[in-house]
Order: sequence, then C-alpha cells, then structure tokens
Amino acid sequence: MKLVSLFTIAFSTVWLFGCASVRDTAGIPRAEVLVREADAAWLRAVKDKDLDATVSFYAKDAVTAGPVMFSAHGPAEFRQEWAKVFADPKFDLAWTMQSVRQISPDLACTSGRWSSAGKQGEYLAVWQRQSDGRWMILIDGAWF
Repeated sequence: MKLVSLFTIAFSTVWLFGCASVRDTAGIPRAEVLVREADAAWLRAVKDKDLDATVSFYAKDAVTAGPVMFSAHGPAEFRQEWAKVFADPKFDLAWTMQSVRQISPDLACTSGRWSSAGKQGEYLAVWQRQSDGRWMILIDGAWF
C-alpha cells in the first residue's frame, strides 16, 4: 500500500510540475525564450553603444562580479561605468551565450564566452523576473 501511495504522489507531482511549465511551440520553456530574447536585445544595445538601452537591462539592485567587470551597484553606477566603457574608441565587446538555466520561477542564469580587445573569458549573468514580467540582470559577472 505504501508503494502505491508513494507512486501516486510521485506521479502526481511530476504531472503537476510538468504541466505547470509554460512552453512555446518548440518545447522550450517560456522563461528561457524570454531570457534569450532579453540577452540578445541587451547585446544589441551594448554593440550599438546605446547607453540608455544598455542600462535599462539592469535591475535597480543589480551588482557586478568578477575581476574583469567594473564595480557597480544600481542604475546610476552602471550608467557611469558603461559611459566610460563606451567612450573608448577601441571598445568591442561580444559574447556568445552557451546556456540558460531557470533557477526558480523568478530567477534564471545565462553563461557563455565573451571577447573584447583580444581578450576572452567566461561570463555568468543572473536574471530576475520583475513584477511586470520583464527579465532584468541582477548580477553581471565576467572572468578570464
């Protein structure tokens, strides 16, 4: 009897959580699609040196991490630091996302490789879903 009850609970849990995950037509979780779209739009803003658009991707309590990143906490500091970066005529940052992982309903992380001015390394960005459904960067980190 215990085995039947455990099986029923396990099956019900898997069915419930499997159905609760909203997926697009290709079978990719909806949150992953939205984070990938946000990351691509953020990369376009950075490549275009669009300061307003670049900063708009950071949550109000966002921070940086890692030895490659400038130090910033919050929108004002991100604006100041990105303005300095964009002022460099040799600035050329690119990144390639290699994975997206949804950590919780409101948190996801992206990771991959970045390159700039002959240097390269790895990055990790933690994204947070806002109350309006928009995904914004909470932690922006990069390493050699």
